[in-house]
Amino acid sequence: MDKKTYLNIENLTCGYREGFMLKPFNLSLSKGSFGGIIGGNGSGKSTFFKGLTGELKITGGSVRLDGTELSSLTLRERAKRVALVPQFIEKSPITVEEYVLMGRMPHRRAFQFLETKEEQEILENSLELTGIMHLKRCRFTELSGGEQQMTAIACALAQKPQLILLDEPTSHLDITYQSRIMNLLQRLNEEEGLTVLMIIHDLNLAGEYCSHISLVKEGELIIQGDPEEVLRYKNIERAYDTVVVESRNPVSGKPAIFQVSERFSKRYDR
Repeated sequence: MDKKTYLNIENLTCGYREGFMLKPFNLSLSKGSFGGIIGGNGSGKSTFFKGLTGELKITGGSVRLDGTELSSLTLRERAKRVALVPQFIEKSPITVEEYVLMGRMPHRRAFQFLETKEEQEILENSLELTGIMHLKRCRFTELSGGEQQMTAIACALAQKPQLILLDEPTSHLDITYQSRIMNLLQRLNEEEGLTVLMIIHDLNLAGEYCSHISLVKEGELIIQGDPEEVLRYKNIERAYDTVVVESRNPVSGKPAIFQVSERFSKRYDR
């Protein structure tokens, strides 16, 4: 796999006038990386994503994808390269098939209203990959939370992106759908070479699946690197202001973090 820098973010700053501002953010990912952004509530994760996707105006720095400055691209050109799965998915009574086909909009010609044979094949492939082919004719509003998230991911995959951004895709889901989503992203990352960058709250999922983790606190990137470097108790306690212990998944050997209740933390001596 080509390890040259693929996503290059240099001194990115953005935020809200007279409000929260992200401090200069630097992040480099090689093609085919699986990146995770972690940090407490209000730490700046979502602000960073909004700056990265163009929802918030960048006040400084640059974002390059495979050498191309994203700000130089039109919205349509950007959508052909980068797909976003938002935290809050807009619910519409259209069918799953119709929802997923919206991912083809950036690729359609002017006045093209019907899907082509190629689009139909991409639709079928996206539904197969996400395991929701059986929901094809169902209304989006009739789906469970996990099924809606899979549909949103299928829509993003239909864009045929080079980079997929996901904002807390496993939040509020049970472990069944957490596993399905993370395993799907891992397969796409390893087998298709899709570069993944996601905001994720679950530290143990981040440690299990991500190849690169960035830890943010109060708008500042305080440490980044592989899970072994980042998921250390001193880093997590600094960022979250709570007592934790570090351990390992007994099967995969990946780093894991455990919270300690107040009852035990009072007598826990480092």
